[in-house]
Amino acid sequence: MLAIRDYEQISRIIVPFFYNKLKGNKARQFIEWIEEMGKNPDVSEGFKSIHRSYKLGKYDTSESLSIFT
Repeated sequence: MLAIRDYEQISRIIVPFFYNKLKGNKARQFIEWIEEMGKNPDVSEGFKSIHRSYKLGKYDTSESLSIFT
């Protein structure tokens, strides 16, 4: 289990690093995790923006991995 609660780490490092790199069940679980961020009413608006960015295709580009910016 991975427990990260910092918005910056999730949006700038974790999601771009793993998005479209996992295979099989782990890939499905990762997408379900992002989808859950958007649906869960207990999730803050900041984290819901990760789901919105995913839906808009932000993580589909290689430039989305902006660890050093």
